[in-house]
Amino acid sequence: MILTCQEDISAPIERVFSRLTDFTRFERAIETRGGDVTRHAGPPDTPAPGMAWTIRLHFHGAHREIEAELTDYAPPSAMCLGAASSGLGAEGRIELAALAEELTRLSVAIDLGPKTLGGRVLMQTLKLARGKLAEEMEAGLARFARRIEAEAAG
Repeated sequence: MILTCQEDISAPIERVFSRLTDFTRFERAIETRGGDVTRHAGPPDTPAPGMAWTIRLHFHGAHREIEAELTDYAPPSAMCLGAASSGLGAEGRIELAALAEELTRLSVAIDLGPKTLGGRVLMQTLKLARGKLAEEMEAGLARFARRIEAEAAG
């Protein structure tokens, strides 16, 4: 199952990419919400393929453990993250395009697939909730875009 969305952001592509690759900030955000993040590989301030994390969090009534890795890194236009959890695998592709000097299009595609029989059952549930998942993804991306714009403005 592939979920996609895009958002135009009133900020230069370099600023948007820099914010997207501020992994320390994302780690703190997960921890603030009660999760636990352990970075296994990669220097803290220099993103590069091979960076890896174990993320433990409570999601939809269950404890989840996610193994994630930065698999592709092409500043300032693209990056790809792979993840696995509870019988599911995911690949997230993030692409940026400069539409103008101060306007960037952010496109996100997440490809989810089962790895086990339990994962197949979970995928069926996710497919039934696809519309809601897409709405939540779009709303989250829009919130993220507005925060970047606010940071760029002041």
